[in-house]
Amino acid sequence: AVLTDESVSTLALEEDGSAVHGSQPGELQKLRQAVGHFSSTGELEPLKKARLNFQKRLSRVERRFQKMITAPGSPTEEQAAILQSARDGFSRALRTVREGLEMVVLGEETGEITRLEAGLQKLEEAHQAFENVRESHSKG
Repeated sequence: AVLTDESVSTLALEEDGSAVHGSQPGELQKLRQAVGHFSSTGELEPLKKARLNFQKRLSRVERRFQKMITAPGSPTEEQAAILQSARDGFSRALRTVREGLEMVVLGEETGEITRLEAGLQKLEEAHQAFENVRESHSKG
């Protein structure tokens, strides 16, 4: 298959960027609300549910990212550079998501609000990193 500039852009931006941009913030907001609920009530179940939903969404995003890594066809040098730059940015952001999620899990296990908040902060940093990658490649 021949890759066009449009298909490379779609792979690099819409496949992963839209998935993250379109759905993760909702899951992140639900997780934040669940942390707030836990903080005020001590009720753990909504937090566990929100975290599990977030993890499921992350798994879907990671599968899409793997598709981007193994894109079919032979890109031109310029297309390959665009894809590689997007892959690198998404890879860094996904690492930050995993770190934040680890902190949330530890906070959930120990009941430490400060860890939960630190995990949420890391997840918000990751969301911003995804946005930055999307924006930096959307004009290319």
